[in-house]
Amino acid sequence: MVVAVATSAAAWVTRPAPLTEDEAVDEARDAFAATGLAAEVSPRAERGTYAPEDGSPLDVWKTRAEVGGEQVELWLTRQDGRAVYLDDRTGDGGPQLLTDAQFQALARRLDDPRWGRIVRRGLPVTAAGALVIVVALSLAAADRRTRRPGPPPEPVARPRRTEPLRAQKET
Repeated sequence: MVVAVATSAAAWVTRPAPLTEDEAVDEARDAFAATGLAAEVSPRAERGTYAPEDGSPLDVWKTRAEVGGEQVELWLTRQDGRAVYLDDRTGDGGPQLLTDAQFQALARRLDDPRWGRIVRRGLPVTAAGALVIVVALSLAAADRRTRRPGPPPEPVARPRRTEPLRAQKET
């Protein structure tokens, strides 16, 4: 039972692999859809590095989308899919394409897409572990019911013979 619990716990707490290119593209597509914008997200993402002013560099996926005829870039961290950079400036130097509300909707929508992998890995392992525990407890309970408490019972007395025993001759 300890092994079942430990295996189940490990399935949930083991850090998942970094975000894949396909997951980054899917996440960008979902994020733009949450803003209500009709965006055509490129099926390819580019690896890159984002260097924030106040921290260490982050590995990112650079996704691109076309919104209203303009190119928009959304950079997502490879580690957990967080949005770290959005370039929605218009090509002619005009105002940004996204309104503040759309920008907030985009930022709120981005969850860690690896969570789905964690759930798909953790649920079957947890179910299998629970099954092992239930079977082990059932077997222990069944074994307990078949055992009698206390000392072993006295042997059953044999029925008496009705014929007298014959004396054996010594040779």
